[in-house]
Amino acid sequence: MDLLPVYITADTIEGLHMPLTEGGIHNIEETRDAYELAELLKHSACVIIDKDISEIDLAELYRSNPLLAHLISGGNGRKRIEFQPEEHKRIRVGGLAGVAAHPSTQYFSKELSKEETARMENVSGMLHHSLKTSNKSLGRIFRTHIEYFRKNRIASYDTILSRLLPHHSIAIIDPYLLRWDNAHLLKFLTHAKPKGLHYYYITLIFSPDTVPNKQMDPEKWITARIDYLRKELYQKFGKGNIRLEHLVVKNDEFHDRMILTNNQTIFQGYGMSTMNQDGEGKKLTTWIYVSHAKTEVAEQGHAGCHFLNIRDITDAIKEWRKNAEPYSSKELKNPILG
Repeated sequence: MDLLPVYITADTIEGLHMPLTEGGIHNIEETRDAYELAELLKHSACVIIDKDISEIDLAELYRSNPLLAHLISGGNGRKRIEFQPEEHKRIRVGGLAGVAAHPSTQYFSKELSKEETARMENVSGMLHHSLKTSNKSLGRIFRTHIEYFRKNRIASYDTILSRLLPHHSIAIIDPYLLRWDNAHLLKFLTHAKPKGLHYYYITLIFSPDTVPNKQMDPEKWITARIDYLRKELYQKFGKGNIRLEHLVVKNDEFHDRMILTNNQTIFQGYGMSTMNQDGEGKKLTTWIYVSHAKTEVAEQGHAGCHFLNIRDITDAIKEWRKNAEPYSSKELKNPILG
């Protein structure tokens, strides 16, 4: 399994094993989140810290910061730490976008204000976590959120948008996706893009059965729809600021509907058909939101919820690409599908 790059300041690591203090971890959920971060650092992450190895007194470190000492000593037999103070400085100026090769890279600091955190996320589409006052920020990535819509409470696409974590790349996977009309789908894509983001990747993955009438030519109908969406997105954001691509696969290749971003997967069994053309809910349903910082993600299946690794999803899409319809995009450059 690839290690998740985590940029984190040394004092943040130190705080993970400190006793509960005022301004620190306040409750059971936050304590659990801090524990999950420590486990992520130990087992699933390549940790990039803000100090040079020459600055560190190893003897003192083993006494004062055992987690960092564990990482430096190569715990579990793998290299899990890099010393990159200059990279941290670059992040503080411009966000992760200029330094991160992995699309789900995370940044943690005790020093960032909430305003700085929001600015950096808005520009980069990557998660920055400020632990200045508490570990509450960790809840975004270590808690699976399951939302049930019953009776008079039905999901709209505004509901989905409000749950999206900051991101720079999105893939919407739904066999019948283009049965949403142009205006509706365009409105969703326009609002999903973070406002301060300089470049946004969109991949639409659907079946030829998305064509509403079997008498229509799928290639002509789908190509016309995609061309229209691309033209409108270019007009709104500029051709150099957005990329729209599509993958058309046979209906028996996949069933589950999901929204995949560089930081999160959202599962929903009925997909966009749960909403009408105005984006208002019309079906009772369940939505599951999971961050990619977790080693497993939840998917809603016919027998209830089960778990699979996020890698299984991207590997499946790679297989679909081998048998995609010839009128799919010739190249998929979306980094989450690489």
